Amino acid sequence: MVLRNNIKILFSLLIVLCIIFVCYKTIGNKKSTTIKEAYNIAYNEVHKKNPRVLLVLIISTDSILSKEENDAGKNGRRNSWNLIFAVPNSSESWVVTIRDHKVRDLVKGIGLYDRKDLIDKNEFTIDSKEALKMVKKEYDIRPGEIWAIGYHFKISKEDGEVVLQVVCRDNKDNFTKLFVDAKTKKITDAFHKIPIGGGIFNGNTDKALVDIYNIEGIANTKNSNTLYAWGFKMINIIQYNSILLNKSNNDTVWNELSIQEDIKNVLPIEDDDILIVCNQKIYKYNSKELSSILETKDQILNSFHYNDKLYFLTNSELNISSDKGESWKTILLPEVKDVTYIPFDINGDDNSYYASINNKIYCYNYDNVNWIEVVSDDNMIIDFKYINNSIIYTTGKSLNLYNLETKENRVISKNIIVYKLIKYGQDIYAINNEGCLFEIKKKSDKNDWTIKTLKMNDNGLITNILHINQNTWYYSTVSKYEWVKLEKSN
Repeated sequence: MVLRNNIKILFSLLIVLCIIFVCYKTIGNKKSTTIKEAYNIAYNEVHKKNPRVLLVLIISTDSILSKEENDAGKNGRRNSWNLIFAVPNSSESWVVTIRDHKVRDLVKGIGLYDRKDLIDKNEFTIDSKEALKMVKKEYDIRPGEIWAIGYHFKISKEDGEVVLQVVCRDNKDNFTKLFVDAKTKKITDAFHKIPIGGGIFNGNTDKALVDIYNIEGIANTKNSNTLYAWGFKMINIIQYNSILLNKSNNDTVWNELSIQEDIKNVLPIEDDDILIVCNQKIYKYNSKELSSILETKDQILNSFHYNDKLYFLTNSELNISSDKGESWKTILLPEVKDVTYIPFDINGDDNSYYASINNKIYCYNYDNVNWIEVVSDDNMIIDFKYINNSIIYTTGKSLNLYNLETKENRVISKNIIVYKLIKYGQDIYAINNEGCLFEIKKKSDKNDWTIKTLKMNDNGLITNILHINQNTWYYSTVSKYEWVKLEKSN
């Protein structure tokens, strides 16, 4: 009898466990939703706020609050969605967040939407699960990693048509978007964002010396026998490794040195020696051995080498060395600001230093032993160079020339806005945000200057130039990214 009762109890427990398991699996499956399911869950709630609401967009998101693997979205389902609804021709809108099959946030937004920009439920008949199957059949794609993890989906109205986007990677890890007409269920477009350029190129012929790295700067040793380049090599869409390349004039192969820190500058100091400037460290390198010579408590914001002297700036100090970094003299800057870069230059006689902080340029003269404000602008000064008792400087609005003798400030150009200035002797060059190279030249004895295009960004975004001699010069580039049509898989 006792045995029979125990069997009954065990059997009852087994049934309960099975029910719990089935319920758990059901709840687990309910954590993710398709794009249509997300719409229905959100609409049921927002419709209570105003029955006239229509959809603006739906987009899936990565969520740290809802664990998803790298293959998230592989069945057209995601755990996290954001949706925007709006009342036509009204300022009323609603933002909805869905996570794990539930509305987690419902907040009132702002914005005025025309009826033609809004989406009725009848305007999209395809679901994310069906759309993913369609595009995978036509294209060689895979889920995203690191960033935009898995397959992502979006519904919005583009040029009057309701479109479902599938966001992922192509077979070479490039960011990819595929577009499906949400009503006719036809694939309309497919694009991937591919890198163009990146390397070192001959300034006269555009022939590549290096074309597999993103190069941020180039320099040569004092005897010009060795060329150095620094930058980074992409591991994936986000991660990268810092690299330092060098090559002697007699070599055809570049030597690569991996650096664990981001390289900010390379300064030649002796025939074959260089200094490698990183965020808070300066290393000495002689093509064989790497050694640390300085570590700072603050970020190094700029570094410079002129007349056998080394200079580096933090947000509060200018540091100068006359013995190749063995000892340093410190001059406090006139202002202490939380900035990421401090433009700096020296006059031709090496007795006056110029530094720019925010919208001002200061001069430190050994005679005065003090910083004096020499230029002030209504806009932030991005970069400047000293030349012939004048200062050429650039802001986000114009390129200007300030005469230190006459105190006259004139505009060189408002049409071409540049962010970086480079000086070689009496020649000034400039780079804009689109990675194009310009030459700034004096056009008369009246100190009039003009700017003209020297190189476009066909080989990537130009970052720096290097003059070897009168006939030879190089420019470095990092990759620019362009959306290019994705071809179907065979």
